Amino acid sequence: MPNDPANADRRRAGLRQLLAAKTITCSELAREIGLPNGNILFNFLNGRSASLSLETIERILTAHPDVSFHDLVGLRPPGQSRHRPAPADLMVTIELRAGLWRTQIHLPAVEWRTAPFLPPRGTASDELFAARVSYPGAERLYPEGSVLLCRHLATGSPMQPEGAHVVTVKRWRAKMELTVRELRHADGEAWLWPCSTNPRLQQPSRPSAAWSDLSQSSANASAVVLLGVVIASWQPAPATPAT
Repeated sequence: MPNDPANADRRRAGLRQLLAAKTITCSELAREIGLPNGNILFNFLNGRSASLSLETIERILTAHPDVSFHDLVGLRPPGQSRHRPAPADLMVTIELRAGLWRTQIHLPAVEWRTAPFLPPRGTASDELFAARVSYPGAERLYPEGSVLLCRHLATGSPMQPEGAHVVTVKRWRAKMELTVRELRHADGEAWLWPCSTNPRLQQPSRPSAAWSDLSQSSANASAVVLLGVVIASWQPAPATPAT
């Protein structure tokens, strides 16, 4: 791909579009893909470099499987429409809140709401679910009221990358706690890192089994399993201080 200014500007536009669609910053994207900081991304967007390395592009595409290579670098296959698909309404049926123990994963139907999301390419609707974030539990990642678009993680799902945000179900006997945590790797093991500012909710944990689904854990035992991985989010605008 020639490194002329027009091509570089097109690639920058592709990265800016991803950041806007995911409502994340360069620093947050860098953390998701395992970079020590956002300097590589900042330098590219500010014109200090003409392109991202192939390794960086591959990391971004791994962390965001709903994004295509052509979109990320500002290209589209010949004949493909340039119009973005219309948002699809997805029912928000799950609440993520640390410290709240319940007997069901899904909220009562009277509490369900819809949220519009752009349907990820190549992802079937039955692979997706939407969850709202309540306090406490994930305030280091998402403000209260955020809605997360998630892809189910079933048995045999591949290992998620460092920094992925995953929906976890911690079960103790007949009750469950649902929250979102950040995945980290240490000494070849996966850890689910808490993302709450509450001192009582900052204990890291490990998945009880490798990418297990909930049905594989005993109803009478303690288990921490992964329900899904976050692929997009909608975050409410910050409140305007009263004057």
